[in-house]
Amino acid sequence: LAGIEYRPPSHLLPNQLHVLGLSYFQARDDERAAVIFTLLTTLEDSDAYKTPKNHLIAAVAWYRLDNFSMADAYLEKILKAPNQEGLARFRAQARLWKSVIAERTNKHVYSQYWLTDLVDNHPHSGEVELINNSAKGATREPAASH
Repeated sequence: LAGIEYRPPSHLLPNQLHVLGLSYFQARDDERAAVIFTLLTTLEDSDAYKTPKNHLIAAVAWYRLDNFSMADAYLEKILKAPNQEGLARFRAQARLWKSVIAERTNKHVYSQYWLTDLVDNHPHSGEVELINNSAKGATREPAASH
């Protein structure tokens, strides 16, 4: 974070920074998005922005900047968050991103671990469907529901 020169506007309220950060993220201005979402998710006087969605956005922005340790730290926050409604989808995405990070850092065993963990924990998710359908164009029947 210290290596990035961008400083978010100090006159904006957190909700305005959030909108600005989302626009930077969508425009793939990842340095600015990473700085803003890091700031928002570490605000001491508010937990409003410490959400799985914001942690995932921060993780993806840091991943795009090749800062895999920061990305991984945000993904861990999602996986360690207490259960709440809607969290399963973010956990599935976090597991998939952890696999991608492991693969990018040549940790192939960990990459396979996270893919297996994803399939075990979210067998009917869209992320697992991507895995099932992307293996060299092959398709595989999804896991049976129990």
